[in-house]
Order: sequence, then C-alpha cells, then structure tokens
Amino acid sequence: MTVFILNKTKNKKLIVTTILYDPFLKLVDSNETLQGNERYEGYIADLILNVAVQVGFDYELQLVPDNKFGSLEPNGTWTGMMKELINGKADIAAAPFTMTAVRATYVDFTVPFMSTGPVIVMRKPSTRYSSAIWTRVLRLLFPFGDMVWLTILVAYIVTGFFLYIVSYCNPYEWRHMARDGMASIREGESFTCMNTYWFLLGTIMWQGFVRAPRSLGGRIITGFWWVFVVFTLITYTGALTNFLRVFKESDMFKPAVHSFEELAVSKLRVGAIESGSTKMFFQHSRLPVFQKIYEKLRSSNDEVSSTAAGLEKVRNDRDYVFIMESVSAEYLASQHCDLLYTEHTAAQFMMSLGLPLGSPYRDRISLAMLALRESGKLQTLKERWLDAGRCDYTATIPRHPQITSTSEYFIQVDIATFSGVLILLAIGIVLGCLVTAIEICLFKVAEKVVEEEELIDTSPAQVKKESDV
Repeated sequence: MTVFILNKTKNKKLIVTTILYDPFLKLVDSNETLQGNERYEGYIADLILNVAVQVGFDYELQLVPDNKFGSLEPNGTWTGMMKELINGKADIAAAPFTMTAVRATYVDFTVPFMSTGPVIVMRKPSTRYSSAIWTRVLRLLFPFGDMVWLTILVAYIVTGFFLYIVSYCNPYEWRHMARDGMASIREGESFTCMNTYWFLLGTIMWQGFVRAPRSLGGRIITGFWWVFVVFTLITYTGALTNFLRVFKESDMFKPAVHSFEELAVSKLRVGAIESGSTKMFFQHSRLPVFQKIYEKLRSSNDEVSSTAAGLEKVRNDRDYVFIMESVSAEYLASQHCDLLYTEHTAAQFMMSLGLPLGSPYRDRISLAMLALRESGKLQTLKERWLDAGRCDYTATIPRHPQITSTSEYFIQVDIATFSGVLILLAIGIVLGCLVTAIEICLFKVAEKVVEEEELIDTSPAQVKKESDV
C-alpha cells in the first residue's frame, strides 16, 4: 500500500466534522460503551480511516452541531459543515458532501469519491390484490387494462352484428342459397344471429368451424376478425408471460410519477433537505423542468432538516414525494420495502471531502483518494455499505414506463397500445360492408338481366319463331 505521509500532520490530530447519515455514518449498535471514533461506523467512517492511514495523520470525528450539510443564508453566512470549515473549527468535512460551484468558492474539495444524482423517493402504493381466491382468478385479467377488455367486448358485439347483417342481406350467402333451393335448410341456418356470435367465439378459442361465409364481403369481415383475434391472443400471451415472470404480491402498483417531467406537472407536494445541495441544484438550474421543480419546492414549504424526517413524511402522506441523491435512495429503498425511487437523470453530483480554502492537506488527501480508487478500495467500501439490501424486489421506477424490456415492472397493455388492431378491425368491417353493398348491386343487375332474357324467351314472337323452326 502506498502511503503519503505529510510531516505537518504526524503529531496533529485533525478535526473531521461529519453528520449522521445512514449508511454513510451511523452510531454503532453495541451494548458496550464506546469512545471516540469507535462510536461510529459506515462508509465515511471507513473512508476517512483509510485516508488517514494513507496520508499518515490522526483524527477525531465530531458531529456538526446543527446537523446540516451547509447552505448559504441570506445574510451571507453559512450553516452546517460549511460553517465549521470556514470558521476554522474543522480541518476536514467528511460526509456525502456534494461539490457545488457556490461551495467551491468558500472551501476546497478533494477529488470525488463517488458520483450520484437527484431522484424522487415516494411511498409504494398498496397492492391491488388480496389473497382471496376470486382475486387470484381476476389476476388473469390483469395483462390488459380495463378499457382494453371493454373494447374487446365491444369489438366482438359490433363484428357479430355486421357479420349477421351481411349474412342476412348478401345474396351470395347461405341464407339466400337455401331459400333458392341451392343449399339445405341446415346450411341456411349457419349464420343466424346466435350462430354468428358462436362462430366468432369459436375463432377466439381457436376452434374449428363447419361453414364459413360464402360472400366476399362476409369473408373480408371474417378475415379481419381473424387478424384481430391473432393479434389479441399473441399480445395477451406475451403480457401474461411477462406478468407471471415478474409478479410478486408486493410489486403490483402504479407509481405516482415516473420522472421529473411528470412531477413538474403533477399536484404532488415536493420536499428536500433545506440545507442540502439537492435544493441548491434545482435553485440554480437553467432547465425549465428543474426550475418548475424548484418552484414546487418553494411553494409547498415542505422542506425537512434530515433525510429521516423526509422519509417519514413520505410514509405518512401519499401526496408527498422527497427528492434526494440516488446513492442513499437506492440503499434506503433496499432496506425499507415500502419505498420507491425513480431512475436518476443525466444530472450528476460529485461527492468529495471538504477542506478550508488553501488547506495544506488537500493535495495529499486527493492523491490518497486516487490511490484508494485505483486499488479498488472505494468500490469495496461501496459494496460493503451501500449494496446490501433485504427487500426482494428492485425499487427503481423506470423513467419511460412504456419500455418494459429493461424493467422488472409489469406494465398493463393499455388502449393506446391496443388501438392499432382495433383500427384494423374497423377498416375490415367497413370494407366488408362496402363490398357487400357492391355485391347486392351486382346481383340485382345480374338478376335483372336474367329476368329480361327470360322475358324475351317467353315472348309470343320468340315462341312462334321457335315453333316454326
């Protein structure tokens, strides 16, 4: 291990200001009375220990008195750990401390030890289903939304109605063939109203049939109905397969929002840590979406002093969401299974250690941080403290719910997705009716020609001519 020893620090105990922020820093749960740095554990506790070993200094962890990261007050003073550094009460600020342009004007930062981004944390909605037998049966209907099932029923009724009308009116159908003695009575009853709907139902179940429509108009409607049935069954089979693959009793829900874009136009109340960098990020952002989020933050007046307070409000109020950095959100959602968080945006925050301006320790500590990163130690610390979870599902909400191939969440087939095949069926019905109208006209013309020929054949002049012959 490479050690960067700074002579000026060998006999000096550095004061490290920090803040309790699970899992970065928390009190050790022990029955023994612990003293000094042994009272704390977490990612930051291990990180500063490794840095101290690398650089070669002794240190003492001290909690910041006001329990704040640090924000600039209207009177020009700072709060939290920023205040401790600026006033010379601390040599290092060790926490999930975010680098911002405003903070960097007043203090120095080392190279980052972690990157993160803003996410929306919300309460997981209640499950839609109970353990009752009838609700378990109803799960078979879940792959399609309610409107989809309704439109399928309407499509079945409408198609059956027009197919019956075509079969009744078209002169080339079984009914007319039986009336003219060219088909049996049983064949003529193939497409009565009841038999027509039974025929359509049989095609839905992929069953065979004895007779199909004879006319071109009836066959067009039937053909488009078959296409509708094939697409419906394939879509349902695929959706049901995905539903059974990802279904867990605790996972069936509809998140309040999927992204900051949805949050900006929603009626949800928004909260954040009042002295945190997340609020500062939205405050100084020039993106319209983030500006709207900041306006909601300011107008709702739901800022909190700590993450624990924010999460408590999330659990108690379904109309409240909490914005925080993604690393902690991922860990907390893995520990508390009633929480969800959105995928973070392209916006990135850099976490690093803070030092007073002109600190002689910055370069050595930055070199130590780089050495820890290259050796894989930072990744080891992250896996130890941030990747462990007890929830048996992924709590990330996809930003684009219509894309389900990369998400473990099941999204119902809605009417927008299903509308294409409905339009196709409607085209088939209209086309079949138009062709039927043409067939009726052609039949009448042909019938008229036949009648004229028969009239000519039975005229007295024609009969006399035939008798002379």
